[in-house]
Amino acid sequence: MGICYKESYLKKFTWKMLKISDFCRLEAEQEKLERIGPIAYYSEWVKAWKRDTSREAIQKHFEETGEDETTQLIEMFSHQTDREYRVMMGTDVRIRRDPLAMRMREDQIKQSIDFEN
Repeated sequence: MGICYKESYLKKFTWKMLKISDFCRLEAEQEKLERIGPIAYYSEWVKAWKRDTSREAIQKHFEETGEDETTQLIEMFSHQTDREYRVMMGTDVRIRRDPLAMRMREDQIKQSIDFEN
């Protein structure tokens, strides 16, 4: 009886720790998005996008053309390949994923898939 109780407690404790660590990872991703901006954040999944993604460059482009950040983001995504989209959205079946994570880390993606082929 005591062993089952300890195992059950250990499973609950482990599950809570997983939830906390995943929350921390998601929170860190959100902070990164807010810090560098959406175009710089999502450009990781659009290899064909060669423009400067800094906030200053986005603002300068807005002043020159009148295209806001959302319009520029849509333009960037129009250069995205199907393969890059599947990786970004987490729907590429060739990549084994952590079901609790919002997205994979960059090093995990590079290990799982080759963008060149």
